[in-house]
Amino acid sequence: MPGDWTPEEQVARKERLRLDERERRASAVRNSLGSLAIEGLDPGPEAKAIFQRYIDGELTLEQTGDALRIWPPADAKFGKLLTAELQHDERPKA
Repeated sequence: MPGDWTPEEQVARKERLRLDERERRASAVRNSLGSLAIEGLDPGPEAKAIFQRYIDGELTLEQTGDALRIWPPADAKFGKLLTAELQHDERPKA
């Protein structure tokens, strides 16, 4: 029961949640990059730095999309793919 957790257990649980969220974000980025690669598109290094900031939790999905809109079309397209991927991942599981 959550109220019975020691402070150490609470910290460990929060860390696991952060790792789970990081992996979810990294998976969405990988899937979106794969979709772009199939189309022959490769985001530039500036956009890849933005993607890493998103994975690391420094940016929200909305902030990531806003940042990508100023880059070339491939990067803007990536932002749309990433948003779609994460929205799909957040749907309730049956």
